[in-house]
Amino acid sequence: VFANSLVRLEDVEVVGFDFDFTLVHYKAALNELIYDLALRRLVEVRQYPAELLEAAGRYDPTLAIRGLSLDKRSGAIVKLSYRHNLNPARVFLGRRRVERDDPALRLFGDSNHVSVATRDAYLRPLHDLFSLSEASLIGNVLDYFQRQGIEHDTAAVIGDIMQSVTDVHLTGAMHRGVLADPARFIHHGEARKARLHDTLRRFQAAGKKLFISSNSPYKYVAGGMDFVLGPDWQDFFDVVIVSAQKPSFYSSSRPFRRVEVGGAGDAHGVDGDLTGGRVTWEAVTELEKGCVYTHGSLAELARLTGWNGPNVLYFGDSLWADLVDARRLHGWTTAAVVAEVEEDIRVQHQDEYAYVLNKRGLLRELLRLVQRELTADAPSPAAAGDDALLLQTIEDCINKTTSELSLLSHERWGSVFRTEAHQTLFSFSLQRFVDLYTARIDNLADYSPEHRFYPNSRSADVSSMAHDAAALSQHELIELLCPDDVDEEEGER
Repeated sequence: VFANSLVRLEDVEVVGFDFDFTLVHYKAALNELIYDLALRRLVEVRQYPAELLEAAGRYDPTLAIRGLSLDKRSGAIVKLSYRHNLNPARVFLGRRRVERDDPALRLFGDSNHVSVATRDAYLRPLHDLFSLSEASLIGNVLDYFQRQGIEHDTAAVIGDIMQSVTDVHLTGAMHRGVLADPARFIHHGEARKARLHDTLRRFQAAGKKLFISSNSPYKYVAGGMDFVLGPDWQDFFDVVIVSAQKPSFYSSSRPFRRVEVGGAGDAHGVDGDLTGGRVTWEAVTELEKGCVYTHGSLAELARLTGWNGPNVLYFGDSLWADLVDARRLHGWTTAAVVAEVEEDIRVQHQDEYAYVLNKRGLLRELLRLVQRELTADAPSPAAAGDDALLLQTIEDCINKTTSELSLLSHERWGSVFRTEAHQTLFSFSLQRFVDLYTARIDNLADYSPEHRFYPNSRSADVSSMAHDAAALSQHELIELLCPDDVDEEEGER
């Protein structure tokens, strides 16, 4: 568990959890299911060519990663830094790398900077892992239309695909598919179950209140929790909120409604209604343990329970749907569940990564030392040219090692958290709006319910993340560069 700011669990009185990608973690088969259902809907409901069912292929996990942005005008996918700059070498349209003179790249102008106005008007952020299916389907359909020379309005096609993916969620098609065979889609196992069980029990034993606030319908939540925790899962939670409609949950004053669990449909919602039962119309004046509530708002949650402010710790996977408004509008302590952290740490602990990282550190230190040695007096034209060539050569070597580091994470996009030498817009937002982050909830089983999480020095650095591997220190780098010219006391030449 990594900290961006000081969090004292001893001060936390209430712990809340999202459901999807937070309490339950999905396999890649879920993205394949969403892709297939949306593709079929595109053909059967929106009358797209039937041959797309075969020609559009399957979900491809290499086409996109979380934190990218999709241009709704062209279908191009870009990776933005925290400064809103894009790397023109990392712009893709489906499987094709976009060249500098491509119309899709020219839409952004010549500066490689994306204004906030452009971002808000035209870019669709891939904030969560659900959105990767959408990006893959858009890329494959546009590829097919281009190969076949089919006339189309790109923006309209993208809009149709986005709506088809949304409908897969809203109609419950995805939920029923998962509930029909949860083992195929949800990570599970006795060890995983035991650690999650232990995490929740320890919070309970420490006197903390626990709740679920999920956008998913009750029968889907119940089926998933039954699968990962067992039939007594509701005993862990003081309040269960479903179909919460986050992020509007945080800004509205919508009242709660109680769900009379056990209504229409079978126990796990494979057939029939996913709501779980009749939604009552009586006013909700208290939130009772063992009951299920739908809709509602954070304002009502605070009024009925008194839970508010930094003593509430909430875990979620989607920055903008789950966490940003909870922290920004209501002062909750927030914790992000970011599965990609595990892979990022694995890559950073490879010998090759450490070698390239420290090689870049050496080059940066060499650049600093060379620049310091250059005279402040105006050099001759020949000397000035040589100096500039030397500096440029070292800079080119630094850029090359940075690209090498990136490719160790993902052959197309690099790390979720870095774009070349800078934080991505995603990781910057993670650092800005989130107090803690971890790859899985059950990692909390390794900490006491009174643990204090302290941020490290990298948490305040916009070029790195709290979980990043440490490179060699400046003293160590100088010792490597100039082993015979190091002052043991000062570590300087």
